[in-house]
Amino acid sequence: MKTFPLLLASLFATACLSLVAAELSDASFTVGPKKFKDGDTIEVQQVRATSPKLESGDTIVVSGKYVLKSEERAIISLSLTQTEGDGKERVVATQWTEVKKGSGEFKLSYDVKHVGALHLTFSSVPERKSFGTVYFGTSAQLERIQNMSLSDFDK
Repeated sequence: MKTFPLLLASLFATACLSLVAAELSDASFTVGPKKFKDGDTIEVQQVRATSPKLESGDTIVVSGKYVLKSEERAIISLSLTQTEGDGKERVVATQWTEVKKGSGEFKLSYDVKHVGALHLTFSSVPERKSFGTVYFGTSAQLERIQNMSLSDFDK
């Protein structure tokens, strides 16, 4: 008897994700500031979103490739540096994935809730200390962070 409610919940969740995916379309983006060490890279290959503005209220799905040489494993996360707002935001499981040394592909999703600039970041495991990042978004979003320093990634 317990199997039926679980099956029903699973089907409902799958249907909801399918509806969101159907609403997404390719969004133009520009790659902005980036900083990596020791041969690490994160490459944004595709951005799909509920609108081309990549702004508050949009759902965004980012696909790409990575090369990780400097650590045995890391977290790749998709998040937003707020240029307006309180700086507080809850991280959900669809925003990050753990990867191993070498190369591979990833797909992450994010619901934008603030004004700012999107970025993908490598973080150490288990410390979660950032050690590389790449910003992307619309030209207007990247203009807001043009004077931002990435010196935290020099450490």
